[in-house]
Amino acid sequence: MVEFEYQPYSKVIIHDIVKIPLNTYIAQRTIGLPDGGVAMPMRWVNGITFDIAFVQPTDDIVNEQLKGITHWALLSYADMEEYVESIRGDRAIKIPVIKVQGSSLFKELADWLKTEYEPSLI
Repeated sequence: MVEFEYQPYSKVIIHDIVKIPLNTYIAQRTIGLPDGGVAMPMRWVNGITFDIAFVQPTDDIVNEQLKGITHWALLSYADMEEYVESIRGDRAIKIPVIKVQGSSLFKELADWLKTEYEPSLI
């Protein structure tokens, strides 16, 4: 019989954070797509939408991950109070929105961004 064990990360180290106005965030997702196309989905949790760029997995990074520490190269996010299933960008480009409320990590991220992180808005 296989044994399963859930081990959430104990620490997330974010090396750069960018808060973007929602209209800019949406426009960036549609760059280079044909009219009427479908963009990569956005993640949404507790009033924010976000993207993560991960650090390349070196031996040191993998060893830290095994100890419960992960590194994100970049977190970009925008305030988006209400969840919607999709957004229509310029040129009728559809952007699906994935609700990630089931992730305790992402819920804690949203809470941390709202209460502890002081952004400089671009």
